[in-house]
Amino acid sequence: MSLAEKLARKSSDAPAGKQVRLKFVHMNVWSAAKVSLLLALTLGVVSTLGTLILWLVLNQAGAFDQLDTLLAGTFSGSTTGSSLKTSLDLGPVLIFSIALSVVGAIAGSALGAIVAVLYNLSAKPTGGLVIGFINS
Repeated sequence: MSLAEKLARKSSDAPAGKQVRLKFVHMNVWSAAKVSLLLALTLGVVSTLGTLILWLVLNQAGAFDQLDTLLAGTFSGSTTGSSLKTSLDLGPVLIFSIALSVVGAIAGSALGAIVAVLYNLSAKPTGGLVIGFINS
């Protein structure tokens, strides 16, 4: 028996379980906002930890000192007195990362609610999504 005949015979066999079709016709806006807020907060925590780890690695490698030396040599005529190392200290970098995470969480929650409202508006005339699977 050839491979094509085996595959044709397998596709003609009835599935062992019961086939179930579900219609997804409504999304609760408040639930979508809560879930998207949790996802955005998780992303914010991960990005803040990533920023911390990246800053620690760059600081240990001496990248800020080298960049400060490079910029001091390039802009030797300016007498501002501020260095890049003081501007990119751990405190301001983490505060900026946390603030960006909070703004992202608020925007993500609002975006999740907007998507839920738009889905509900489009699901009424179209009938929603039909999801099929086999229940064994």
